[in-house]
Parts: sequence; structure tokens; C-alpha cells
Amino acid sequence: MTTTSIFLFIIFIIQSVLGLLIITKGKDKKAKLSFAFFCFSFAIWTLSYFLLELIPNNQDITVLFKTVFIGPSFIVLFTYFTYVFPDKEQKVPSILFFVIFPILFLLLLPTNFYLESAYKTINGQIIVKQNFGILLFWAYFILSLLVGLWNLVRKSKLANKANQQGIKYIFFGLFAACLFWV
Repeated sequence: MTTTSIFLFIIFIIQSVLGLLIITKGKDKKAKLSFAFFCFSFAIWTLSYFLLELIPNNQDITVLFKTVFIGPSFIVLFTYFTYVFPDKEQKVPSILFFVIFPILFLLLLPTNFYLESAYKTINGQIIVKQNFGILLFWAYFILSLLVGLWNLVRKSKLANKANQQGIKYIFFGLFAACLFWV
């Protein structure tokens, strides 16, 4: 095992435990479930990268590399969470909005929509031949994340002190997660 794979495994465990802790704590069922499943989706994302690290070099990894898109397909769970946390003061879009895109992107996984091939070279470098669908996927991912962040910023300005503190913790956690991924 490499240092990277050990680090990825530790992050996977932390994300999974965080998801389990969130499910067992808190009062608002919608908020805690959406954020817990958001944590689990990032755990799946991390696990897929961990598994890629374990594959020996000089291998075709196309099928396994496509699993990298499973976790981030559920970014809308974060967006949904921002509509119901810390309180549900705004109208939440139809549940179809939060279900249709992940299902669509998951149904496209077996196809070449995202990528044609992925290969791990003899020195461990991953070479990916991407398709146009990858641009649509990342546009969806970034837009969902931005809508969620915008919701949190807007809510933090309107929230009482206790809720503002909770929103600050969410921002801190997202910032820390971004640092780990870089």
C-alpha cells in the first residue's frame, strides 16, 4: 500500500463514520439524512479512488474508473440539505429535481458518455480518454455545489446566532474537505 492509498482509506473511514454519526444525532430528519447521505456519497467517491490506487500498474482500468462518478453524482444531496438546514424557510424544489440527475448520470455510467477508456501506465500514471459527457457532468456538479453554497450564504445572513454557528461549521467542513482533496 502506498501513502496515498492509506490516506484515501483513512478519509473513507472518516467520511463513513461522520455519515453514521449524523444519522444517529439531530432532530431534523430531512437535514440529517440528506447530509449523512452526502457524506456517504463522498465516501464512495474516495473509496473508488482508493481502489484505483490498489490496481497494479500497466492495466486497463476503464470499468473501475467509471465508478469514480458514482459518489459525485449525488452532489444534489448537498443542495437539498441547504434547502432544509438549518430550517426550512424557503420552498424546496420538487424532489424530481434532486432525483432525476443522479439517476440519469448513473444510467449513463456503463456507456462511453463520460469517457472512452482509462489506463494505468507502468509508472502508475492514469491516462483517461474523455468524452463530451464529462463536461456536462462537471457543469452539473459545480452548479449544484454553487447553488448549495449560495443557499448557505443567504441563510447565514438571515439566521439567528445558533444557526449561524451551525452554518459556519458546514463551511469549515467543506473547506477542510476541499483541502484534503487538493
